[in-house]
Amino acid sequence: MPIGFLAGQYALELLEIDKEMNHQTYAFSEMSQKDSNGCFNDGIQASTGCTYGKGLMTLLGYGKLSMLLYRPGKDAVRVSLSNEFLDALLVKGAEFFQQRKAGKEPSDIPGRVVDQLLSDWLLKLEYKEMFRHEIIQGFHFKPVRQSGVRKKCSECSEYVYEPDLKVSNDKLICKPDYYGIPRNSV
Repeated sequence: MPIGFLAGQYALELLEIDKEMNHQTYAFSEMSQKDSNGCFNDGIQASTGCTYGKGLMTLLGYGKLSMLLYRPGKDAVRVSLSNEFLDALLVKGAEFFQQRKAGKEPSDIPGRVVDQLLSDWLLKLEYKEMFRHEIIQGFHFKPVRQSGVRKKCSECSEYVYEPDLKVSNDKLICKPDYYGIPRNSV
């Protein structure tokens, strides 16, 4: 998570913008839902303000510890972890990663191990020692604006956001009812 946070801070600095407080900046993580480093995405959201909840964060699914930050009217910037940094991280964080592979949750790893990795090393590095960056001129992205309109499902009577409704026999139906998905499964 700290590495994603720092990647996001670096991207903001490179674009010369502040953390997003509204809906004007977009972050694209090159990670996917299948990758084991989802905390990288948590860090990006925390530092940039581009969150899934606001519709400003997208997973590209490339399996890379990289991100792209874009604000209309500016260029975009891609920030990725350098191979040298990742190689050093595996050495410096060997004890931490060993405990994670053994099944320990991050909060269960002794503080001295985490402090040694973060405070004694990671947080002392300059951005240029961790990341590569590329300014992408002429980047194009047109966000899909959400309508915010809700309508009742003809079957269960629950409110559903309009883009997620299905039409069947001229009735608006939520996806679980349309597809026959029991409420006790996902």
